[in-house]
Amino acid sequence: MLPGGRDAHTNLVDRAPDDPFQDRGFNYHYLRVEVDGNPATITMHRLDRPPGKAMRTQPDTVKVSVPALSQAAAAK
Repeated sequence: MLPGGRDAHTNLVDRAPDDPFQDRGFNYHYLRVEVDGNPATITMHRLDRPPGKAMRTQPDTVKVSVPALSQAAAAK
């Protein structure tokens, strides 16, 4: 696994009213991308900081299919 974002700075993001993620605070997270065939899995790993104790969560995961990989696998 390659490290990323070690020197990243936090930025507040203006959210549109229809944005499903409405948290206006800082969002300390990274994305882990696992490519072991098709589809690839992308998981958000987040540091939540409720009062009293920091904790790590995985609030979102998505699977992404790459059509070109599916076609290449089918051709074999």
